[in-house]
Amino acid sequence: MVFLGPVGVGKSTIMRYLAEVFRVQGRRIYVSFLKSFHGASFVLWLFTARILGLKSRGMHAPWLLLIKAGKVKVSRTLFSFTMYFDASLFIPAKLLLLRLLKKLGFVVLVEEYAYTSILDYLYVGKQMLGMKSLPRTPLNIILSLLTRHEPDALIILMADTRELVRRWHKRGYGEPQRQYLKLLTRYCTNMVGHSRKIIIDTTDLNESQTLKVVYKLIMEIIEKQETKRGQE
Repeated sequence: MVFLGPVGVGKSTIMRYLAEVFRVQGRRIYVSFLKSFHGASFVLWLFTARILGLKSRGMHAPWLLLIKAGKVKVSRTLFSFTMYFDASLFIPAKLLLLRLLKKLGFVVLVEEYAYTSILDYLYVGKQMLGMKSLPRTPLNIILSLLTRHEPDALIILMADTRELVRRWHKRGYGEPQRQYLKLLTRYCTNMVGHSRKIIIDTTDLNESQTLKVVYKLIMEIIEKQETKRGQE
């Protein structure tokens, strides 16, 4: 089960609560993420930022910190490396692990699942780094992987921009990237395709109400899968 949505909408929180509920039921749970700029790429960006004497104090991701500090050439080099590393190693390895765990009977909850990686690359590369073109090979590899390893369901959590900004401030995040939040919202709701795509507007829902809605939907999917396996 893949969770998509903008930063601050509550994906990680809902996934954590769901995991606790499922564990109480005796189900085996695996909670993970599959995002761009993570894994070894994150370590490299963080290491570079520290070498250059840049500290975010938890307010900004290391790539955003480098870009805001004007380290454009260094950022472009790291950015290209990130794209190739993610597409060639990090994302394929993670997808294989998640697929194995599902076959072993785990309920797998994954945040993003690389769906938003493509938008992240386009936004950072073109909007923030001013690159006229991006390497096509990594993008094509990721698209191919997503086609071959499609999840059972996409659960897209949304909220209006004002509510998202409020949640950013409440949780102590860095500067809200309003343009990116709007792009990500449109991308998830209109461009990401899946036969079982569920969109939930959390603007007027608290965490408990959102959890109940998501839990009901996921249980319907799990029960259908279990019934199908029993018939086979």
